[in-house]
Amino acid sequence: MTNEAPTLGTIQVLRKVLGYSSRADALLLAGGTIASAVQGLLLPIMTILYGSLAGDFAGLTSGQLSRDTFLAHLGSKSLYFVYLACAEAVASYGIWMGFTVAGESITAKIRWRTLAAILEQGVAGSSKHGPGAMTTQIGAHCDTMQEGISSKLGRVLAAVAGVIAAFGIAFSRDWKLSLMMSSGLVAFGLVGAAGGRAIKRSTERSMATAGEASRIAHEAVSGISCVMASSAQGRMTDKYLQVLRSGLRNAAASRAAGDAMMAGIGCIATLLFALAFWQGSRLFVSGEVDIGDVLTVLLAILLGTASLGIVAPSAQALTSAIAAAEQIFSIIHAPLPITSRPDGGEKPVELQGCFAFRDVHFSYPSRPDVPILNGLDLTIEAGKTTALVGASGCEKSTIFSLLQRFYDPQYGTIELDGHRLDELSVEWLRSNMAVVSQEPILFNTSIHQNIAFGLHKTGCRYTPERERLLVVAAATKACAHDFIVAQPGGYDTVVGDRGALLSGGQRQRVAIARALISDPKILLLDEATSALDTVSENLIQAALSAARRDRTVVMIAHRLSTAQSADCIVVLGEQGVVEKGTYQELVARRGAFFNLVESQGVAADLPYRQNFGVSTVSLVSGTGTRMDEKSDAACLESCATSAPHRVAEEFRPWQVFKFAARVYLQSRHLFIFGIFCAVVCGCTSTMQSFVVAQAISAFGDRPLGLKSLQNIDHWSALLIAVAVVQLTASMMRGFSLAVCTERFILQVRDKTFGHMMQQTMSYFDSHPATSLTTMLSSLPGELNGAGASLIGTFTIGLVGLVSAICLAIAVSWKLGLVFTAVVPLLLASGYLYGAFASSREQQGRKLYADAVGYATEVIDGMSTVASLQLEDSVLAEFCETLAAARRSSAALANRACLVFAVSQAAQYLCFAACFYYGGTLIASGQATMLQFFICFTAVVTSTPSAGACFGFLPDVHKAAAALRGIMDLLAQEPPIDSATDAAGLAASKVSSLIALDNVVFSYPGKGSDGAPTLRGINLAAHKGQLVALVGPSGSGKSSILSLILRFYDPQAGSVLVDGLDIRKLRVSSLRRHMAYITQDTVLFSGTIRENLLFSAADPSRVSPLQLEAAIEAAALKDTIASLPDGLNTAVGHRGMSLSGGQRQRIAIARALISNPAVLLLDEATSALDNVSEQIVQKAIGSAALHRTTIAVAQRLSTVKNADCIYVVDRGSVVESGTHRELLASGGLYATMWDLQTSLE
Repeated sequence: MTNEAPTLGTIQVLRKVLGYSSRADALLLAGGTIASAVQGLLLPIMTILYGSLAGDFAGLTSGQLSRDTFLAHLGSKSLYFVYLACAEAVASYGIWMGFTVAGESITAKIRWRTLAAILEQGVAGSSKHGPGAMTTQIGAHCDTMQEGISSKLGRVLAAVAGVIAAFGIAFSRDWKLSLMMSSGLVAFGLVGAAGGRAIKRSTERSMATAGEASRIAHEAVSGISCVMASSAQGRMTDKYLQVLRSGLRNAAASRAAGDAMMAGIGCIATLLFALAFWQGSRLFVSGEVDIGDVLTVLLAILLGTASLGIVAPSAQALTSAIAAAEQIFSIIHAPLPITSRPDGGEKPVELQGCFAFRDVHFSYPSRPDVPILNGLDLTIEAGKTTALVGASGCEKSTIFSLLQRFYDPQYGTIELDGHRLDELSVEWLRSNMAVVSQEPILFNTSIHQNIAFGLHKTGCRYTPERERLLVVAAATKACAHDFIVAQPGGYDTVVGDRGALLSGGQRQRVAIARALISDPKILLLDEATSALDTVSENLIQAALSAARRDRTVVMIAHRLSTAQSADCIVVLGEQGVVEKGTYQELVARRGAFFNLVESQGVAADLPYRQNFGVSTVSLVSGTGTRMDEKSDAACLESCATSAPHRVAEEFRPWQVFKFAARVYLQSRHLFIFGIFCAVVCGCTSTMQSFVVAQAISAFGDRPLGLKSLQNIDHWSALLIAVAVVQLTASMMRGFSLAVCTERFILQVRDKTFGHMMQQTMSYFDSHPATSLTTMLSSLPGELNGAGASLIGTFTIGLVGLVSAICLAIAVSWKLGLVFTAVVPLLLASGYLYGAFASSREQQGRKLYADAVGYATEVIDGMSTVASLQLEDSVLAEFCETLAAARRSSAALANRACLVFAVSQAAQYLCFAACFYYGGTLIASGQATMLQFFICFTAVVTSTPSAGACFGFLPDVHKAAAALRGIMDLLAQEPPIDSATDAAGLAASKVSSLIALDNVVFSYPGKGSDGAPTLRGINLAAHKGQLVALVGPSGSGKSSILSLILRFYDPQAGSVLVDGLDIRKLRVSSLRRHMAYITQDTVLFSGTIRENLLFSAADPSRVSPLQLEAAIEAAALKDTIASLPDGLNTAVGHRGMSLSGGQRQRIAIARALISNPAVLLLDEATSALDNVSEQIVQKAIGSAALHRTTIAVAQRLSTVKNADCIYVVDRGSVVESGTHRELLASGGLYATMWDLQTSLE
């Protein structure tokens, strides 16, 4: 089934957007539309006054009006300008309040609906698009849409109303002249349609690139440990930059198309003036019209079409908004991959729990040509425990996805108690299930809330006290209570992004508690105890055994010992079910399962390396003895010497300007050329005013004969020349500054992402991946206010204003000074509007960023959200977050509207002052009619352009705030600098010893009242030795590996490589000699080949033989050969198109390709089946022959032949020695061994 929505037209998109308006929104939009129509009428109405006053001027000059009569007319008609100013204030207030408030409300609903649609599409839709692209829809695309449908839509409607009113007034005065000028409307329509299509096409392509860039950024930030360990920060930055560059052309084309469209409209308008003067002069000579009619028609068309030029950026924003909305609706209206019956599906009263797969064929939507299941027939009996075993890649996890109905099979049926699964209510089905996966996902909230999420599917609501009791009971069953209460915040401790602040075992125990709290009828366990220590596993296995009673349990088991108690074991292979039966039955058959048991028997005793003589590492405290423990007080005293947290610097405006100028230096020639063209455009507007005034004045010549007609023709020809210059300059300005703007945004994004990649791990611990990704994706919209295109718009307004003032003073210094005197009023009101609007937007933007970050986290954990039935809860929380953002922005809305209204009304006050004072000067003989027309025409053309610039002040403030945040990030010098090899010694080789000397460590931000993570750790690993770290979950084993990789620096003590403190070594050089394989496999979107070459210093230098050797060593050869595209097979988002074991083997092969001197293994084989585990352990053992290997292990049997085993408990090494020595000592290791042996 396709997941593509049909393409919508512009009108359809706009109708769909406005269709999300409530009754209150509709009233606001109606009020805003009426206000827009009123505002659009004002300038054309002013032309009636202007034409009437022009007739009075002509009457005064010809002697038909007395001076007193003229002054009386002047006073009354100037007062009308004040009335127009009041009407403008009311209309502007109505536009701002109506469209901005309604636009924000509509966008909030569409954000909510977009997230709802993404949740409805479920795992299938999320795996196809990826969280980065979907987050872009909710974040950047909705921001673009909101900007277009808010006040900018009101400006466009006002401009359209102005054009219609202008031509209406013109036709009422003289239909012949107006009809001739109406030909321009056709030209306007053609240019606008062509420009709109070009803008939309380029914007859609640019948005697609933006989604790809967001995906790369999200993967890099969420997989930062893998990126750091591979020293691939630079490579990810280059990949990010490459995608941005690929979208530069389309983004610049979108801006340039908008500028070219408005340049064409401006050119056509100027040509219409020339036509009007040429034809109007002849109608005037023939006596068909008088001068007032000609001037009214001319100025009506002049101001009506001039409004189109002023509104150009708003029209472009509206076009971009429609393109963004179409992208959003492609998600909202995409066909659902999982469909339900119209009535929601059946909800059987009784549930037994018997599943039946009947000839099931299935392929993932992302790889429809690759069959995953071919005619699977399988029955899972009700009330019993069924274990699924088999080689990695035999699609055990796929069966789990089908059971939860994340996907539907392409052929065949799945039944539950005789009911087809696709006939059942999806909500009812999942509410009776609980899932624990081998890679559990926790949300960035408290431990209590993460466990309580399991209660949502029950439909019951509990008091806070009762809910806490249920949470504690579930945590106790999952052996999580003790470590939870040991946290600084207890059950209220926030777990971080994806639970990053907890260890793997702690996350798994929280996930188990979350599953058990709902007391489900069906329990799905996907290696549910793979990350647990022996003690916890023993207790949880007992708890799970008790939980299996009277319920259907389906478990995936790589460790066959965990399947011994199952009622039925199903052995899966490439062709489906190979055999099934009880443990004893299958062993007696001596078939496929017996071979797995035999291989596990080998694997259970197989160390990471073989054929080594056991050589015990000598420690200061002695081998096989208990280590001295350092007190918490002493450790915390050592931690107190760590560097204080850096406080963000407040950058001044000139510093922000200087930063932006440095970025623009790289495009300085193009930028200077564009600004020069903008200056020309500003000057041509004043030149146009001068020529128009001269032509108007020529109508006053007496007698009006052939010489006057030639004079008017002369000025008309000059207007044509001005139009050509204006068109050329505008198009060159648009193109050059569009390219500069996109280069500026690209360079700032590149600098931001690149510097982000060089931050230490503590930075990412305190900044969730979702918020960082949201920040990066929103930069293009936020930086528009600092773009060269907007700078060009300001330049045109400023040059036009200054040149108009200079022209007015040069022509008549008295009129010029009056005009100059009212300009500060306009500037001050505009600045105040910008300040108020900016303050409002900054508050709202922070909360909207939080909302988008929350949505990203939800999308990233889609499978968990779906299995826990959290959709309604998530949407309610998202709705509340959006409502909070709206409430925050509404606080300053009223004041900002008032100031904005004053700023827009100020221009009419300027007109009134100039008209009245200019008329008195003419009446007293101190100015001529020509001088007045030159000054006033300059006022008419320059003041609206300058006033329109203030409408963009919020964009400027928004850009300045974004640049301050970026500058603060760039000013942060990471204490562990991996950006350059300029500092530190090169680790040319790591040959002899890795040691931790009395290391004390606490994670940054943990707080001084908590116990350190590591307390006085001492350990050593020589070349060629296997050193194992074992102990309870959360004891600090993985933290030791993080310190060796220098993800963090200890607060006290040293980490030594070959006797040298690693703080003296180059970070990239150090990590290049190490390979890090974690229990949480990180793969990146792309092909298998790209993921295998990820850790190579130079992928182009990896030979096919090296690649093939790594593939064989990781038991990947057969898997890759079975895929139609082989190494070019796409792995999907986070590698979800592959099984867990396949992902883990790719990670192992990726590590071996770099030929590291040190192997750091954090439960590296936890997700592998027995056969693959045996092969991979042999490969690692062979690879470790001349390498130092440090392995974190929960399964003690895999490291019993290690040269030295360190037992870590609560941050301290409590025992060390060989396997035999530790068993003989009878300590914690011996206890763990006895427990694990009993499980085996």
